[in-house]
Amino acid sequence: MFNKGLSVPNAIILSAVIVAGSLLMVGRDKNSAGFQAPAVAHQSAAGTQNIELRPVDATDHIFGDPNAPITIIEYSDFECPFCGRFHPTLEQVVRERPNEVRWVYRNFPLTSIHSRARGAAIASECVAKLGGNDAFWQFSDTLFKNHRQLGTKLYESRLEQFGITKEEFSTCVKDPEIARAVDEDTREAAGLGGTGTPFSVIINAKGEATPFSGALPLAHVNSLVDKALTN
Repeated sequence: MFNKGLSVPNAIILSAVIVAGSLLMVGRDKNSAGFQAPAVAHQSAAGTQNIELRPVDATDHIFGDPNAPITIIEYSDFECPFCGRFHPTLEQVVRERPNEVRWVYRNFPLTSIHSRARGAAIASECVAKLGGNDAFWQFSDTLFKNHRQLGTKLYESRLEQFGITKEEFSTCVKDPEIARAVDEDTREAAGLGGTGTPFSVIINAKGEATPFSGALPLAHVNSLVDKALTN
């Protein structure tokens, strides 16, 4: 089930859309209370501009069929309890709709309220780099289940199962390119209108993108998928 693959053909620029009954304007004031949905970890955001949604490529963490017509890109924070709640929801969506949906994970650590989130994101990127896509998803499960114990001790306790040495991992987490990749994901999420986590974007087969925020229940996510399939 853990696959990398098909790219979204063109970069997608988000515009105003209606999500869960509230108007979401990308490029507007991100501190608007109307943007918030239930079950969202929130931090204040600096002013940002409209930016392009980076196409999915082989550097992404992809769960599901790479040829699935619907893509959900999730911007998430390993220290966020709401993200931990949403993680199995998205997994269930993909497992129950294996020919329809693929799930892409990108990092959005809320550093102003979660001091260990960026370090966890860097650790996850290193596990992906050194152990592969399957290792990333297994490691992400560990991080969410242990979000109160994030740190080097936890990370290193899982390395052996992925065939990664502590020396390799230690070198990787100091690599500025890894940190840069995490920061690029974060800037992208903020530029798309994200002020809290989890923040997600669902993309239909035509490349039309709709953002949504919060740890939505399974039925709500499925309704978004159904709508994307019919558009």
